[in-house]
Amino acid sequence: MRVLFVFPPTKVSNEVDTFSALDGVEVTTIGSSTTSRPSDVLVPSIGLPWVGSPKRWSAGLRWYWRLGRVRDDRFDLVVSHELGVPSSAQASRLARRFGLHHVVIYAQIMENYPVYRLPPWRLWCRRLSSRVAGVIAINAMSARSAIRFGAPEDRVHIVTPGVDTSLFAPAPELETRPIVIFVGELRPDKGATEVVAAADLIADELGDEFRLLLVGDGPQRAMLEEQAATRPWLEVRGFVPRNELPVLLRSARAMTIAPWSRTLSAEQLSFALIEAMSCGLPVVTTACGAIPTVVPGDNPVVPEHDIQGLADGLRHVLGESAEELGASNRRFVLDRYSLRGQSELLLETLNTIMSSPIPARR
Repeated sequence: MRVLFVFPPTKVSNEVDTFSALDGVEVTTIGSSTTSRPSDVLVPSIGLPWVGSPKRWSAGLRWYWRLGRVRDDRFDLVVSHELGVPSSAQASRLARRFGLHHVVIYAQIMENYPVYRLPPWRLWCRRLSSRVAGVIAINAMSARSAIRFGAPEDRVHIVTPGVDTSLFAPAPELETRPIVIFVGELRPDKGATEVVAAADLIADELGDEFRLLLVGDGPQRAMLEEQAATRPWLEVRGFVPRNELPVLLRSARAMTIAPWSRTLSAEQLSFALIEAMSCGLPVVTTACGAIPTVVPGDNPVVPEHDIQGLADGLRHVLGESAEELGASNRRFVLDRYSLRGQSELLLETLNTIMSSPIPARR
């Protein structure tokens, strides 16, 4: 099977890893020069950057220029992201031009996502929902959202992206020192400042070996670096290449993030938590979006903005229960989120979709 995968401009996707792991599947990706992930085919993109920053790609009016010049018809399937974005509308036209099925990966979890109720996003949702051959939702919440915005229920399937459990694997023994790692963009709604505030409450009792490592970059980095100058236990590492992340995770005893919901966004999956659990770490996080469905209940999942709850959770996972909790998390990921298992489910789902007729254009 030969898959043409069309990314939204600037989007980084874990889903392509699951596609690439499929036996007998060849993936060709299309992206712009601004896409963080290297693409096989580069197409320039244009847009209105003042209407949603590029990082908020689902709300930004960005589309590919000259995508219609892609002439290679050696594909069996076209895949894109989300129902209400220009790149999916363009992928739909490519699929029709090549006479292929079009599958949309859908991650939005809000059943009443405000943007998708406004023009032109509402128009894209309505048209794509009727024309798409299949919607692959990343969890049950996103499946409900896709149906709510018009996708036929019999065309919606749930397949969560998988993590490479051989790469994101535990250390021979869990780190004994109280080292906590945060992985995520350093912007307000990811909760790095809340994590630092929680660490302030327990740093003294944890002793001189306590460390909090912030891995990521973003608009709050300068402020967090200022905080690190007055806290010997705090380090802002900045952006780390993905292939170096497993080593950093294995150097910690626990992982934490503390995202909180906003009007147009909530945590859709939090793949960073899955990768940490795959490395055998206990995690502490907030009940934002889909996180309670991703993290086993024996890990502390506290209300959003609950600084004391985060501190209590960190105190708990850094204690004697860390090894047992981390081992349980590893088993949980192997059972539900392994790249091999999810790839097999994805291949079965794609074969089901492609065995059905291509929906007629409406």
